[in-house]
Amino acid sequence: MPYHVEWEDRGVYVHFHGISDANEVMAMLEEVAADERFDGLRYHISDYSDLLDHVVVNSQIKEILALEEAQRLSNPMIWCAVVSPDASVRSSLEYWCAAGGPSSRRGVFPTAAAARAWIQAKRRRSPSAVLRRAASEE
Repeated sequence: MPYHVEWEDRGVYVHFHGISDANEVMAMLEEVAADERFDGLRYHISDYSDLLDHVVVNSQIKEILALEEAQRLSNPMIWCAVVSPDASVRSSLEYWCAAGGPSSRRGVFPTAAAARAWIQAKRRRSPSAVLRRAASEE
C-alpha cells in the first residue's frame, strides 16, 4: 500500500509514498471513513511529500470529491489539508481544493507544519470552539 494511516487525537494523518493514483486515494478515504473513529474526526491531513509520482486526472478528482462529500454528510466537522512540496502535485491538489467551492473546508500546503497551523487556526475559530471557550470562562 502506498500510504500509511496514523490516527491522532481528533484527527488522522495519512502519509503517501512511492507511486500513487486515484485508486489509492479512494481506498484510503474508504478505509478512514470505515473506522469507528471517523465520526469524531475534526481534521484530516494527507501528506504527499514523499511521492515519487502521482497519476490523477481531473475527472478522477471529481470522483474523489463525490466520495468526500458523501462522507462529509456523516461528519461535516472535518477540515482537510493536503501537503506537497512538489508544484505539479500541488496543481492537482489546488484543483481539488477549488472544486470544493468557496465554503470548502480544504487547504493545500507545502509542508505538514503549515497544514497543522492552518487546521489549528480554523479549529480555534469554529463555532463549537468559541462556545467551549465561553463556557470555560464562566
